[in-house]
Amino acid sequence: MALTVVRDTEGAVLGPAALTAVTEALAEHRPVTVIVPSMRAALDARRALARAGIGVGVDVTCPVPWADALWGRLGDGTALARGADVTATAWKVLGGNALMDGRPESAGVYPGYVDVVATLAGTFSVQLPAAAAAAGDALSPQQRDACTMALALADALVARGLSTRSRVFEELPDALAAHPGEARCALVAAGWEDLDASQARLFGRLAARVGLTWAASAHPGAAGDAARACEAAVASEAALAGAPVSEAPARAAVPAPPRSPELQALLGSVFGGGGSVEPTGSVRLLEAAGPEAEPELVARELARLAEAGAERVLLVTRDPREAWRTVSPKASNRGIAVRASWVEPASDLRATRQFLAFVEQLSAIAAAASQWRLDRAAEGAPDAAAAAEEVLSASVEADRSWWPPRAVTDFLLSELSGLPRDIVFSLDAAWRQNRALSPAAVLSDVARVATQSEPLARTVELVAAGDWAGAARALRPNAQAARDREAHQALCAVEDACAAVDGLFGDGLDPHARLTVLASVLSRMGVARSPERGRYGEAQRCTVEILDPARAASTPPGSVDDALLCGQTAAEDPISAPHDAVHGLLGLLGLARPAAPDAVARARAWHVWAAPTHGLAVERSLRDASAEATHPSPLFAELLSCYRERPETVALGEERVSKNLSPLGREPEPSGFVPPLEVGTLSGRAAHFAVMRSDVAGDVPVVSATDLETYLGCPRRWFLERAVPADRLDADFSGLDRGSFAHGVLERTGRELQAQGSFERGLAGDVLSRVFDGAVASAPTGQGPAAGFMPHSVSEESQVRHLKDQLLVTLDRNEGSFVGFTPRLFEQTFGNPGQDPVTYAGVRVRGTIDRVDVDARGRAAVIDYKSGNSGGSRYRPEAADDLSSWVPGNIQALLYARVLPQVAPGLDPVAAVYLTTGDDPGVGGMAERGFAESMEGAYRGKTPNVVTPDHVAAASFEDVLARAEEVAAEAVASMAAGHVEPRPRDRWACMGCPAVACEKRIDR
Repeated sequence: MALTVVRDTEGAVLGPAALTAVTEALAEHRPVTVIVPSMRAALDARRALARAGIGVGVDVTCPVPWADALWGRLGDGTALARGADVTATAWKVLGGNALMDGRPESAGVYPGYVDVVATLAGTFSVQLPAAAAAAGDALSPQQRDACTMALALADALVARGLSTRSRVFEELPDALAAHPGEARCALVAAGWEDLDASQARLFGRLAARVGLTWAASAHPGAAGDAARACEAAVASEAALAGAPVSEAPARAAVPAPPRSPELQALLGSVFGGGGSVEPTGSVRLLEAAGPEAEPELVARELARLAEAGAERVLLVTRDPREAWRTVSPKASNRGIAVRASWVEPASDLRATRQFLAFVEQLSAIAAAASQWRLDRAAEGAPDAAAAAEEVLSASVEADRSWWPPRAVTDFLLSELSGLPRDIVFSLDAAWRQNRALSPAAVLSDVARVATQSEPLARTVELVAAGDWAGAARALRPNAQAARDREAHQALCAVEDACAAVDGLFGDGLDPHARLTVLASVLSRMGVARSPERGRYGEAQRCTVEILDPARAASTPPGSVDDALLCGQTAAEDPISAPHDAVHGLLGLLGLARPAAPDAVARARAWHVWAAPTHGLAVERSLRDASAEATHPSPLFAELLSCYRERPETVALGEERVSKNLSPLGREPEPSGFVPPLEVGTLSGRAAHFAVMRSDVAGDVPVVSATDLETYLGCPRRWFLERAVPADRLDADFSGLDRGSFAHGVLERTGRELQAQGSFERGLAGDVLSRVFDGAVASAPTGQGPAAGFMPHSVSEESQVRHLKDQLLVTLDRNEGSFVGFTPRLFEQTFGNPGQDPVTYAGVRVRGTIDRVDVDARGRAAVIDYKSGNSGGSRYRPEAADDLSSWVPGNIQALLYARVLPQVAPGLDPVAAVYLTTGDDPGVGGMAERGFAESMEGAYRGKTPNVVTPDHVAAASFEDVLARAEEVAAEAVASMAAGHVEPRPRDRWACMGCPAVACEKRIDR
């Protein structure tokens, strides 16, 4: 048998030489198998056969599926190992006991090393021993170990009844020769411009055993160097196998397809050594200012081509998936049909990532639930103090790496879950706001909501049982219901990968190790994607096909109207050999690919540039995503060097964001006109919505004391924090949680002391300690004031302990410190739904009064707790010579005092004070004359922070309250008018404000 080389210069997968070889074999009544590099090339080859009128007796295939089918009939009983089998077995061989123990890293086993060994074993196991011996000392000890492990992996596969691709390629030619019926088939290899050493050896041995025709349809210039390198490698292998090599006379040159003079001149200049090119409009340069403008620029060019009558356009890019995501919606909205084709690792599919993350986190939560002792930490404790200690220790030690369960939420929000999104959002909010959330509660919640989707419920059960393959299979109905083909492909890939891994390891892997192996296996499983969108039939303007350069290389010359080459920057389209461990090792072993990377890139560029008959557009971005200037790709630079004058250039900037993002590339149609507003002013309707609360029915504004105090501090801060607040995503152990906890403890303490009829300091401290410890001990249940104040770290635990000390000091100085006054009301709410309306400053108000102390005559002191270490000085009102010009710095306690008669009829407010609960507790505020004399003990010397009405030139405390209400009414009117300009009163108003870049910020 022999290797027969036939050549032509057309540059097609099946050129005249290959078609002649096929025709001659058919004339001899022999079936023909044409072996091409890819399934895309096979499709183009079948089209070429159909155009030539050849449809029967010819099979077009690729090496692996062809070898797999033959090996199943002629082999030794082993099956061709799939990529998943090879990778999973590599983990088994390399990881050993360390992997079973859940610690693969301890054995030095990492996904990258597994990939190296799996590639060597799967593709080169037969050639590896001789290659390693020939390399000698050129290999490092680590590289030699990788070769040894690759051979061990190949043996392990054989023991499992599997053969590597290398072994099948090696033995198949002999098996084929031993079966004359199979050997009758004429073999033709066509369209090869890039192959590996294993494929070259296969073709050489096939030539020696059964005969092979090598059809090279290559450009006579530099663009054909890659094809000629592949031909030389196959001829060398054939000669080594003992096959004579003969060359048939070259087929006559095929006339070039009719194309525009500029395109023809460009091909001749770049690939044929011709002269310079004159621009005539057939070649256009598309230059986007940045990545955000690229999709719109490309879509405009496609629309222009469709308007000009183009029926078929080829769009070539290194990243077809991204082009499909960004360009195809714009093109289809312009009446253009779009299809794309690419292969991506199964691990990169969105549904794969979502499913694996869900399984990983759900498994981690289940594992945490089995060791969770926080719910039981207080059991058996002799008293509240001991129970609190146990709870704090257990809370800090608890594994909360899963909280909040974001991966579970993301999966439940996906269409794979089949759940309504509003249910999932509510569940997510509850999880994120609960720092005492237990793993068992999450599992219970997931099981509860899963009952609304039968596939999801079954999936949750199977994940809990460890059957991840079954869990992926159970979700398929949801993927089908969502018409999500990608998700269905992802689930099938996960099921296959789980089957491969579980078949090797059984139940011996913990979830972490299992996921590590699964991710590695899925990364080596390719999923073919071929989506389509747009209009077909009479409404179709033209068809655009999105391909990567390798797949586009099989496009016959002159077969499309126009071509668009995208991403022509040096970073996006480099010409260099891969710099990874596998390719470096293959180079040392003498198993590198025959064709040089630059030769392959040049060949593919020639195919793309030769495909159109009318025009070629080359696109690049002038700046990258980091706004750094880009450099043109080598091919782009070479194209420019062929022109005396720069070709027609179309540019698009990024400044029109909405236009670039619009599906039709147009600015959104205005729905109305709003005249320009002054800075810091809202329009009437916007102001209305800013003042109105979403949870209040009717048209009467309802404001809180905090609203008014924040607005008086700074209108801009009120607008950002109260009118359009950003929801707090996660409970974060903030000052708000600290304050809520402290308020709750003080309220319960006061109620207990009131019930006992005594506010004696020693008793008060004991009661507060017991209430505090009880609140901490009950926190794991999610009940009580400590539910949002659970410490997750040692530093947070210390804050809880420190807060207890602060509250004890505060209580010692506060409770009973007003002689003749006794605490009566605690956390008294008013103005809320279901309660009587309370009016103030012309609007309805609502809020919560922390505490009200009352004497025997019904006189009341309104008390508001504040955290901080100011000793009360922050809450000392500023002095004023005229009450009508006085503006209170803190209005909250004054408001409470003013509305107290509406909330608790019969009480006469005589004081509005603030009690601070920090390390230096104090008191500040406003009170009637003589009230300061009721403050004894710890507050002597600090009473200057509690001032009397004459401090602000008022005749009475009632006048002070009336003036405060006037100020509040002015603030309400200003709110309603939409005044939200930055106007901070002092540095306290700026502390913690979300407007960090405010030009009026007061830092000190």
